[in-house]
Amino acid sequence: MYTVRIILKALTAEMDLAFRGPVLEILEFPFRIGRESRERASRPLPAGVPDRRTGQGTRNNDLYVVETGNRLFVSRQHLLLEQREHGLLLIDLFSSCGTIVEGKYLGGDHKGGEILCENYDVVIVGTANSPYAFKVIMA
Repeated sequence: MYTVRIILKALTAEMDLAFRGPVLEILEFPFRIGRESRERASRPLPAGVPDRRTGQGTRNNDLYVVETGNRLFVSRQHLLLEQREHGLLLIDLFSSCGTIVEGKYLGGDHKGGEILCENYDVVIVGTANSPYAFKVIMA
């Protein structure tokens, strides 16, 4: 199988924060992106209640996006990137808000969908108002 390097380039400050830098190279496939839903509330746990969130469980995603606003754009299990012989396949995992790839909307309302990405495609995770956008670079 012919493989190319897949690099994601952050197009927003929010995506740069999620990537922990301006670019992220995907080294293993499939690669899952979703919202971090295990953020602990600002109040401490009551006495005697164990913290189940030790970080030792199986990860659902390879990249977690932390959303802090009232409006959520990213589902807990939002999308999957998979390298295939014919290119990079983006699969919306039945997300609530969907995914936009080069202006083409897929998924949303838990419908799912998939699209073959091309070099330099812009991906918006969520609706057009989402601050989570990146560019796909195939090298």
